[in-house]
Amino acid sequence: MAIAAVIAAYAIPAYRIHETRALRAAAALGLWRAAQYIESRELSVMALTSNDATAARVRVDAGVGGSVGGSDSDSGGDSGGGGDSGSGASRGGAVEGGLPAELAVAPSGTHRPAYRVMVAFAAPGAYTIYAVPARGHFMEHDACGTFALDSNGRTMTTGPLGAQTCWHGP
Repeated sequence: MAIAAVIAAYAIPAYRIHETRALRAAAALGLWRAAQYIESRELSVMALTSNDATAARVRVDAGVGGSVGGSDSDSGGDSGGGGDSGSGASRGGAVEGGLPAELAVAPSGTHRPAYRVMVAFAAPGAYTIYAVPARGHFMEHDACGTFALDSNGRTMTTGPLGAQTCWHGP
């Protein structure tokens, strides 16, 4: 019985550390996948039109996004301009409506995702994608907080652990 207790005392925390690292990697992967989706949609729309204003309107009409407003305090980043023209749930100026369902959560394909993935468009071609810890999930209190990836490829987090550790591991 004592041996089982010692094994459990080591195995349970080790498994939780492993699970936390795996979910952080899933959040990062989810953001890169969403960025790839946005970039491919923007390029295909831009190829069909020569007017940037028309391209921005087409992107909004196609459900890829728009200019959204909101508080920076919840999202941990710059959320862009005013007026909510996106669809879906919002938090801190980011909207889910611009992403397909399989890209709106991380890890995708799970019945209880650890992160909600949202995108905020600041201007044509400029966006920030957020992976916000899901409420009620143990990752809600993770030291990395919210993950963010902008259109320039800059990686950020809102937690005290730091972007380098959160995005690339210890």
